[in-house]
Amino acid sequence: MGSICLHTGCADEDGKERGFGSEWVRECMGCSCTKEALSCCSMIPDEATVDIPEKCELVVDKDACSAKMVQKSDKTQPCYPFRKHNADSNV
Repeated sequence: MGSICLHTGCADEDGKERGFGSEWVRECMGCSCTKEALSCCSMIPDEATVDIPEKCELVVDKDACSAKMVQKSDKTQPCYPFRKHNADSNV
């Protein structure tokens, strides 16, 4: 995202001035303006940030800025990664 830091805040990609300490969401990106910089991070996880088991897939809803993991064989069923068991644990 292109940005310009001003003396009173930041100018976002649309040229809108944002004051220091402000936060906003634009196209599923959570953005904030500080005296140091304007920064934006995706609010939607993707394959690079989530460990997805082979039997699962990540379904993204860009309108709701969300994602959920579902079973490939039945997309109506949620899919959860296997929990690793600790050999020292009784759980």
